[in-house]
Amino acid sequence: MGRGQHRRKRQSRAHAAGGHVAKRALATVVILGSAAGFAIETGRDSYSAQQPKSSTSVVVTTTTTSPNTSTTISVTTAPSTTLPVSTRIEDPFHSASLEAYLATRTDNVTAALYDVTTHQMYIYRPGIRQVTASMEKIDILAVLLWESQNEHRSLTAHEQTLAAKMIEYSDNKAAESLWVTIGQLPSVTEFNDDLHYTGTITSWDWGEIETTPHDQLQLLKAILLPNKYLNEESQEYEQDLMENVVDYERFGIPTGVPANATVGVKNGWYPEPTTGWQVNTAGYVHLGNTYYLASVMTGENPSEAYGREVVNRVAQAFWNFESRRANS
Repeated sequence: MGRGQHRRKRQSRAHAAGGHVAKRALATVVILGSAAGFAIETGRDSYSAQQPKSSTSVVVTTTTTSPNTSTTISVTTAPSTTLPVSTRIEDPFHSASLEAYLATRTDNVTAALYDVTTHQMYIYRPGIRQVTASMEKIDILAVLLWESQNEHRSLTAHEQTLAAKMIEYSDNKAAESLWVTIGQLPSVTEFNDDLHYTGTITSWDWGEIETTPHDQLQLLKAILLPNKYLNEESQEYEQDLMENVVDYERFGIPTGVPANATVGVKNGWYPEPTTGWQVNTAGYVHLGNTYYLASVMTGENPSEAYGREVVNRVAQAFWNFESRRANS
């Protein structure tokens, strides 16, 4: 999705406890992508190419007033080949076209989708862990904002410059600097534990953190929905950066979304010498009654282009599913 293809508006952001971050006022286009919720872990310790790729998805219905209150979860596993049509669950991963497409892929795919309106979450291959790569940068920024709120201070001009480079341009040097600023692994672990991560293995190397789409949805919920960790000003600041990622990095979540939608995205990609390319996407989409959060993670891709094609195809299916249901 090109920067000019979606409606964007960069608003002035007064940030955090008493004006956390200096205001930014620039005209922009906004793209809102969505994906978050509660996933179900299956007890697998790590992902493997031998894990079943399309046998089971999980549908989770949650009843909650915020990401921090108790949650009622009902889970139904839905093997597409065994459920009769009359009882088959409406599920984006069981659309005939997406199911057939994923069955042909040689990479290792896992994904999750959260509908903000219905509180339903859908997971493809729950419990599979993959490496975050640059997708972790939205976590680093969330921790920075959380810490500055707790310290009752605004982000410095230097921190704001680094944050913009890290999110909008995926600058690794900026990420390294902010990783040190926030306190590295101990601080990220504490924050993620507070968000009820259940399947993430942290690392002193931020790009090597292993996570699940479920946990990435927990993070997206903290960035977008009311919670006790990030206040509204902090959320708006991070959303503003996610909605203004440069054109050449806007793949995945924005795929197929109309130009007048609001979409936020952060992707991650890098070549793993022994297994192939890691290509991930996470973000949110909002247009009218359609509002969702999502994450797609793929490993063992033979090329970057191959991985991008997969995350784009799944993200397109998410939009088709959510927009059709919202308007039915």
